[in-house]
Amino acid sequence: MSGTVMEKCWKEHQSAHYEAVVKWDNPVATLRVRIKRDSYNYQSYAKVERWDGQQWQLVSYIPYPLMESEAFAYDEPKEADFQADFLRLLSEANAILT
Repeated sequence: MSGTVMEKCWKEHQSAHYEAVVKWDNPVATLRVRIKRDSYNYQSYAKVERWDGQQWQLVSYIPYPLMESEAFAYDEPKEADFQADFLRLLSEANAILT
């Protein structure tokens, strides 16, 4: 992995969002991690996608009952709140793509 190109975290309505774009070296790829924690768990998701040159393609996801990110609180979210799911998704993408 060469590194995170973009990382942002924000609160919207009743949800906390996290998004990161990562440049991958082996294999060469651009990955996007998107995590949403909502006050309604079934509306939460954690997924990693690969840019195929035209659109984002799903590589892997974590079902919401298995997500480690805390259920949405009304505090402003921080990148660290999503770190465990982020690292798990990158690990799964690495296993699938190499």
